[in-house]
Amino acid sequence: MAFGDNGPAARRGAGGRGPAARRPRRDAVAELARLGDEHPDLRPDVAEAVCAFVREHLARDEPPADGGNDPAGPEIRRAALAMLADRLRPVPDAAGPDTARWDGIAVDLTGAVVDGVDFTGCRFARATFADCLFRGATTFEGARWADDAVFPRAVFSCDARFHGRARFGGEAVFGRVRFHGRARFDAARFDGLAWFGFGEEGVWEEEDGADLDDDDACTRCSGRRP
Repeated sequence: MAFGDNGPAARRGAGGRGPAARRPRRDAVAELARLGDEHPDLRPDVAEAVCAFVREHLARDEPPADGGNDPAGPEIRRAALAMLADRLRPVPDAAGPDTARWDGIAVDLTGAVVDGVDFTGCRFARATFADCLFRGATTFEGARWADDAVFPRAVFSCDARFHGRARFGGEAVFGRVRFHGRARFDAARFDGLAWFGFGEEGVWEEEDGADLDDDDACTRCSGRRP
């Protein structure tokens, strides 16, 4: 079954605006979830369709051009991302303890508004959150990235939670991120470079393969530009 058989209809429904479009958008998200559940080969396309919907859906709550309002915007964004996050978590007694329902999925939410989504325990391939605005209680506790985790210029208006043995398998890019609440990285592990911006770019690099905790990271920040 090709993604084109049902995917475009679901994506068109997901992309509508205004009060009349709320139910079709919810139905479209549910249809995309069903397609991914039933057709493993479509999962990368489904994940990208969900991310595209969230990226394009009233970015940063700007009013639509027709002057109407859309109070369901944050609700629909949360529902779409909660559906995706649920499928990126490991399932007990499935293929393995660290295997997500949808395994090996890349996520691109560049420029999106993320309203209080729980990514606890999710398994990402590459994940891009560049220029994202995170609002509400958003957590990546215990999440794992097999590839790069890319957060440059993201804004956390809430607490940023990457604790609970979150693991970054590739590069962790946090250059020029703004944290307006507490940022927790205790017990996180960085297997590659970790880039944090402190006016100048800071590079946290493991030299001996050991876990890099908060105290070690602060003393190893080299201040080099990557």
